[in-house]
Amino acid sequence: MNRSKVISLFVVTVFAFSLALGCAQKKDHWGQKFDINKKWWKKEGQSWDRKNNIFMTVGYSNPDWIDEFDLRRSADLDARAQVAAFMRSLVDNYMEEVRGRRFAVSESVVKASSRETVVGSVIVARHKIKKKEYRSLIKVDLNYFFDQIYDQYVEDTARRIRRRNARMPREELDQLIKDEVAAALDELRAAEMPVIEKTFKERESQELCFVRHPSYKDFLSKRAEFHSRPGPIVNTGGETIGHHQGLHAYTVGQRKGIGIPGPVPYYVIRFDKEQNRLVIGSKSELAATECIVTHINWIETEPPDKPISVQTRIRYRYREAQSVLTPIDRYTAAVRFSKAQYAITPGQAAVFYQGEQVLGGGWIA
Repeated sequence: MNRSKVISLFVVTVFAFSLALGCAQKKDHWGQKFDINKKWWKKEGQSWDRKNNIFMTVGYSNPDWIDEFDLRRSADLDARAQVAAFMRSLVDNYMEEVRGRRFAVSESVVKASSRETVVGSVIVARHKIKKKEYRSLIKVDLNYFFDQIYDQYVEDTARRIRRRNARMPREELDQLIKDEVAAALDELRAAEMPVIEKTFKERESQELCFVRHPSYKDFLSKRAEFHSRPGPIVNTGGETIGHHQGLHAYTVGQRKGIGIPGPVPYYVIRFDKEQNRLVIGSKSELAATECIVTHINWIETEPPDKPISVQTRIRYRYREAQSVLTPIDRYTAAVRFSKAQYAITPGQAAVFYQGEQVLGGGWIA
């Protein structure tokens, strides 16, 4: 190897080492070293950086998926779904606040800004915890959300003032607009932190980490206001084959813990609340090809006016399934799956995707 080649190889090696060292010491938006062994990767959670107005949350992979690429993608999709849910709550709380302060802020503008903010959210880190377990860390710039609203508010306010004061001299009119807009923006910005804090606390309270008992059954049983109602366990033919100690102890699709022997494993098919009966059957009896979804909140699009092809996710640990969504009204739709789905459960969330775009979600009726 000649001298020039040796020098070139040395330069390339030093450059590669420097690049790797720089990546290893890369800092996140807080200006701290990003340590994958710290809280973000050890527990579910979300954080709000008040100084920079950044919201962050962790997405978890779906262990039922097999392909490694799909596992990584499911963590990204879960992170984006959490962001979409946070922004939905933020929009609701913000509109409640500005209406209470009697500001003429357009709800359509706020929702449009929310959609753009969700689309602009960035996966800042990914990590493989162990086999079949991936996590994705996503950050959302809340400043962008508010700035888009303020820009439109300034335009609308200036337009209203000009209409009301068409005969005022130009210099006086410009000064009036400047003063009124500045005062209004100060008050609107003062509402930011309380609204974000309220939303953040609401999202935290929705996490069930406060349940310190071995199971939700134990947690509910220890509540003074809760009263368990024992009743019969029946098969899908209506035949009584056992007894339960309360419907609260079961979920649709559950297999373990039913306590009824049979030629094939039994699954919880549905609840007959009127007669307090637990209906069980074989796995094939869990299958269904359609459901109705209500109270839909559309995130990335206006409600469709005709059937559209979507991927629908009916449980946190389920993979999205190809389906056709047929709108019934603005907030209700019928979903027909191309393949039968198991344990479609009333009360569970259904989330709609097209590729990596979250369209919206609602509740299974």
